Amino acid sequence: MEIDARGPDGNAFAIIGYVRRLLKKADREDEIAEACYRMMSGDYNNLCQVAEEVTNGSITVVNRPGDPDREDDD
Repeated sequence: MEIDARGPDGNAFAIIGYVRRLLKKADREDEIAEACYRMMSGDYNNLCQVAEEVTNGSITVVNRPGDPDREDDD
């Protein structure tokens, strides 16, 4: 799943929700609390990085702030 950081699904709450659902669907409910703690323990880029890590790449967040490959709306 590719999430555009600039779109409505790119806000922190939506990403956390996706991670929670994916972990639950994968029968990894015991990891949800720690994943949420790790996602919320830093800035937005940390949240995205942890989301990608704990979902084993099932979630990829593109166009993050500061991303050199970010596609800007001109």
